Amino acid sequence: MKSLVFMLGILLLNLCACSNLGNTTQMDNSFDFLQPDAGTVIQPANIKQEISIDSKEYENASELYNQFLNGDINIESIGNIDDITVPTGEPDRRFRTEYAYQDSSGDGIPELHINSGRYYTIISYRDDELFVWKSLNPYPYYYGLKDGAFMSYDARQSFVYYRYFILNYSGDTIFEVSFSKNEKERYQVLDKIDEYTFDGVTVTKEIWEGLTERYLYTDEEGIERVRNEIEWTVLFEDTK
Repeated sequence: MKSLVFMLGILLLNLCACSNLGNTTQMDNSFDFLQPDAGTVIQPANIKQEISIDSKEYENASELYNQFLNGDINIESIGNIDDITVPTGEPDRRFRTEYAYQDSSGDGIPELHINSGRYYTIISYRDDELFVWKSLNPYPYYYGLKDGAFMSYDARQSFVYYRYFILNYSGDTIFEVSFSKNEKERYQVLDKIDEYTFDGVTVTKEIWEGLTERYLYTDEEGIERVRNEIEWTVLFEDTK
């Protein structure tokens, strides 16, 4: 009975900590659709930074983001777009690079997310300048989500580990939950004899699937995927 009450408490905690997920609009090089009156993605109300943003701030940020993507300006600590998309010593090559706009800091202005395969760099705007708000290592793999949060994914043979986390205005983690599954007999299909954990607690396969349903889904080919990933736009294709 105590175990059941505890797991129900975990489920309620995660439902309360995260907002409902909205739909996004197909992007171009502007993010006007993400202004507050558009009713799109919003951070959980109990942890979002309450900051007033005017339309001029959106216009300035949008213009600077476009200039950076076009290679017209540098950002302190990372240089220009070529410095994060061109392999070192190979000026004629580019990593496949995608970008997206998503407010992950909770300040009301979308960040510019750039995923170049080698780097996942998140650029923000403040006081008429761009700066690197967060740099995520290439491994484990990171996903930006439509609710402003992130998910990391680490798979090593029979062990799969996920971490869902939310960052504040300063880029510090203010909420996180992790869950994993471990196949005890390697290279065989996961089933009820395998180990499933959610937030450090060992649970049954059925409970694990229920608790992780808001984070994961299985596609038509039976592959487990992260739910609600932000929609990326290709900036550069990989060149060899």
